[in-house]
Amino acid sequence: NLNTVFWANNCLHQIPSVLGQFVVSLRLLDLAHNQIAHLGDELWSLRSLRDLSLAGNRLREVPAAIGNLKCLQQLWLHGNMLEELPEELGELESLAILELHHNQLRALPLMAMVRLRKLNWLFAHGNRLDDGPGLMRVLSRLPRLKIAGLGSNFLNLENVELKGFRASFGLGWNRGLKPKDGVLSEQLTTCDFFWDRMITSDADYPDGAHQHDVEVPDDKLQDTLVVTFSAQGGPVAQGQAEVRALRDANLKVDALYVCDPANAWYLQDPAFGWQGLRYFDDKIRKVTSRYKRVFMWGGSMGGSAALLFSCFADCVHAFSPQVDLAFTWPTFASAEVRETFRSRIEESVQKCRGDVTVHVGEENHNDNRHAGALHRKVKVHLHDTANHNTMKHVKQRGKLLPLLKFEVLNLMMS
Repeated sequence: NLNTVFWANNCLHQIPSVLGQFVVSLRLLDLAHNQIAHLGDELWSLRSLRDLSLAGNRLREVPAAIGNLKCLQQLWLHGNMLEELPEELGELESLAILELHHNQLRALPLMAMVRLRKLNWLFAHGNRLDDGPGLMRVLSRLPRLKIAGLGSNFLNLENVELKGFRASFGLGWNRGLKPKDGVLSEQLTTCDFFWDRMITSDADYPDGAHQHDVEVPDDKLQDTLVVTFSAQGGPVAQGQAEVRALRDANLKVDALYVCDPANAWYLQDPAFGWQGLRYFDDKIRKVTSRYKRVFMWGGSMGGSAALLFSCFADCVHAFSPQVDLAFTWPTFASAEVRETFRSRIEESVQKCRGDVTVHVGEENHNDNRHAGALHRKVKVHLHDTANHNTMKHVKQRGKLLPLLKFEVLNLMMS
């Protein structure tokens, strides 16, 4: 009657044949972050399987037999070396979540994708996808699709109408997008950076400048800047509603929204290299250096970013951040890249001009491991939850906005 198997991070080179004994009962199988290069026949006999994770392995192909898993609802294939997917993927008619990011996919099987009528979550950023019009046309026909993360690909979106979709699309770092016309919202994201200033009228902009221009006189800026970081596999621009609420409470703040189209912990750059920290450093420093006070915050990968760039801040709140990628994705990028990430967080936190607070769920073991790896300067606040999404937990209890108001007001009065 075994129904759940967690065999992640076990240096497995092949799928254990013992799984064949549980073809009827097994519902969840997690084989992430191993060294599996080939998928044996025993996997395709698990006809009751609903959740399958093969993330972070060494797969170069997925056999056509994937179509045998008719009950599959979640399929996690990110972090492999896949170049293509079989048309039989379309036989997974119960599939709701499909994670394909950080592979080498040049195309998705469009005839298969259009059959995934129950799909509501697609992450395919960090690949080599290049058929922008075709892919967008297919995805627009999926009735349940809610979020599609397609950033950091080669999609040509120059002549694609990007407004009016039911789903939310993350499309930054693709071809044909004009930075001047970039959008960063909950519904659509086509850029990585949006500076939202409290300028009351167009007359305040010199020579017809608009929000994407950085050459705005200092006397048109507020004294305090709120910087919100988010991941951007799907366009979840966390913080916009909260900034509006701060302003409604007569707190005069400018805002900077920063996201990572590659969903790679801000380590990658638009040229698909690993110079992301330098890229974002330059952009963030240029803006934050013009303010007297800077408040930074974010959740999960956005929380990591708040720590990565805390050296530019006077106060930081990070919700459930990843601090050491060896705890989260031990096969991500290279050991050198992972160490650069860890050491940068440690150095940046020490350089923060004020308090750094990290929020984690008291019962979430992995998030507590990350918090425990932080410098002693950091204050750790435990919340009564096992959920990784601590920000959502705090928000649902009506505590997030009061916290932000208190911290920003305290900073403004300091």
